[in-house]
Amino acid sequence: MTLDLYPSFITTEESRRFWQNQKFTTLDTLRSRASSSIFVAIDCEGQEGHLEGVTSIGLAFLTPSPSRPWPWPWLWRGVDLDTVTQYHGIRSFSIQISDRKSKHKPEFFRYGAVESVPLAELEDHICGLFAETLALESSCPTRKQIILVGWSIHTELRAILALFPRLLSHLDNWADLAEIVAVMAGIRSKKRRSLRDTMLTLGFAHHDKYTVQDILRPHDHDAGMDATRTTAAMLALMASPLRQITIPEWTMNEKEARKRLARRPPRSEFPHAVRICVDSGAAMPIAISSPARLDIFVRERFERGEIPAAVAICPPKALETQKTHGWVCFAELKVMESFVGQLQGCVVDGKRLRLCIDGPFEVLERRQNARQHDDMKDAEAATAREVIWLDEFQGAFDFGEDCLEA
Repeated sequence: MTLDLYPSFITTEESRRFWQNQKFTTLDTLRSRASSSIFVAIDCEGQEGHLEGVTSIGLAFLTPSPSRPWPWPWLWRGVDLDTVTQYHGIRSFSIQISDRKSKHKPEFFRYGAVESVPLAELEDHICGLFAETLALESSCPTRKQIILVGWSIHTELRAILALFPRLLSHLDNWADLAEIVAVMAGIRSKKRRSLRDTMLTLGFAHHDKYTVQDILRPHDHDAGMDATRTTAAMLALMASPLRQITIPEWTMNEKEARKRLARRPPRSEFPHAVRICVDSGAAMPIAISSPARLDIFVRERFERGEIPAAVAICPPKALETQKTHGWVCFAELKVMESFVGQLQGCVVDGKRLRLCIDGPFEVLERRQNARQHDDMKDAEAATAREVIWLDEFQGAFDFGEDCLEA
C-alpha cells in the first residue's frame, strides 16, 4: 500500500495501521459497542495542524454503567449540556499547555478546574488519564476497548502524532462524527456541517451560553467544553432512531442575519430602538465598536438580563476606529426605557455614552407633540412678557392730556 493513501502526517507503521484498519464509519458500529466500550472525545484548540500551534487539549470520557443500560433514553427538545453530563457520568478535562499562550481568553470550563501542564509532561499526563480510566473499570472480567471520537478529527490526530504519540497504544478504534453525520445528511462534498449546527438540529438548548458554541465568540472555545459537546452529540445520534438527517446551516444564517443589521434596523420590524453615541461626538469605544461586541456589552451590563432583539454599528463601511454610533433594539418599550435609564452616561474606555430613544411612531409623535406643546407655552409666555413690557414702556411716557394742552 503506497504512502499516497495516507495523509502526510501519517508516517509511522503504527499510525498507518491505526488509520487504515481501526476506523468506524457508521452509527450502527458505534451502537454495537455502546455497552462494552469506553468512548473518549478529543478536541484541540489553537493551530492543530502545526506542532507549535496547539495551546489546549480537551478530553471527555464516557464509560458504560449498569445504571445506564443500552439503549440510552434521549430527551429531544431543550436538553442542556449539564443534564446530559450528569446523567451519563461524563468525565471531562481541559488541559492548558503552560508553555504556550492563547491569543483569546477561552470560555469558562464548567466541569472542573483547567489543568496547566508543561509541554514536556503533556504526554505522560494524558496517558495517565487513560490509564486511570481503565483502572476504574478493572472490576470487569475483560478489558474494555477505547474508542476515540472527534468532530473533524483529522486535525486532532495530527496533534496526537506530533505531541503525544504514545497515546495510540491506548486506543483500539476511532471515529469521525463529522463524516458520519455528512453521510447521514447526504453531503457528497468535502464540506462538513459544524458541531453547533448538528447540536441545534438534534434539539439541544440554545438559550443558554454553554450548551452549544456561542456564535458571538467563535475563537474563544474551550477544548474541554467542545470535547463534552462532541460526546453529547454522539449520545444524541446513537440514541436516536434516525437513519437520515437534514441539518440546516443555522450558524451561517444567523451570521447573515447579523450582517443585514449593519444599519439602523427597520422600524417596521424593530420599533423600539436606542441610539448610542459618544457624548463628545468622537468614535465609538473599541469595546463596543462591532455588533458582536455591542451585543456582549448589553448582555453583561444590563441588569434586567434582556437579550437585545437586534444590534447595529454605523456607518457600516467605516473603519473600526471611525464608527460613530450604534443601535440596540428591544422587543418592549419598557425594557428600552429601563435600558436608557440604567446606562445613560456610563463610561466605556474613558468615553461617556449618550443614549437616545428612537421608539415607535406613536411614541415619537407623543414626544414631538409634548415638545411642541412646551414650545407653544414658551412662546405664549414670551408674548405675554412682551405685552407687559410694552404697556410699561408706554406708561412711562404717558404725560396726560393736561400736559399736552399746556
